[in-house]
Amino acid sequence: MITRPTAQLKTRLWGAVCLIGLMAIAGCTNVPMLDATIPDHLRDADYPKLVRLDGIIATTMNPREQADEIEKSLEARRNRLQSQARRVQELPD
Repeated sequence: MITRPTAQLKTRLWGAVCLIGLMAIAGCTNVPMLDATIPDHLRDADYPKLVRLDGIIATTMNPREQADEIEKSLEARRNRLQSQARRVQELPD
């Protein structure tokens, strides 16, 4: 039973060594500076003008109101088509 705790200890120690090694490698990488990605003509440019969102964001209708509006437009279209069909049927041959 003495060998088992030492095996677990070795496994944990090996895992810790690997983790520390990975963190050291990650810490040594060269990360490019973000300032290097900004072109010179934009570096000293003015901030863009702020625009109010009141006119940009679309207002949505209540779904019931929208359904009523669609239903009315479909009924009006149906009535127009039915009247056109009656007129076509009434044409003399």
